[in-house]
Amino acid sequence: MPIWIDLGNLVITRSAVTSKYPGGMHGFRTAMGFDPLGRAHQEDQELLSFGAMELEDLFGHLQHLRNAGLHYSDEHPEENDMVLIARYGGPVNLPRWLRYNSIYAWHMDCAAEKQALVRSIVKLDVQEFLARQERNEIPIGTIY
Repeated sequence: MPIWIDLGNLVITRSAVTSKYPGGMHGFRTAMGFDPLGRAHQEDQELLSFGAMELEDLFGHLQHLRNAGLHYSDEHPEENDMVLIARYGGPVNLPRWLRYNSIYAWHMDCAAEKQALVRSIVKLDVQEFLARQERNEIPIGTIY
């Protein structure tokens, strides 16, 4: 399921956290203070995301996760377990699993109908986009 791109996001594969982070998902949630009930943190079936006003605000999380065993390399980004994404500028690098547009990011294994939905949303004109948001047809946050 797609996640909303904030001004800056650190997006991590759920599978990497489960298999590589000490203590798995529980250890991650505890150590990182990850709470998807708050708007800045999001999760879906494939991804976890920290949102921030600036990419620089996410560097500490990125380094912590690297130190915990998750993969992040500028030399071979296609194999990275995580990626930094800027609302205005896109991903800093492109792991093979990432799909995105100017509003949402999603994992390549995301359900086809959800991928089609976020691809259609980005084509809307501003008036229609805002009207659909007011009708709660386009959420700010994860699309379930």
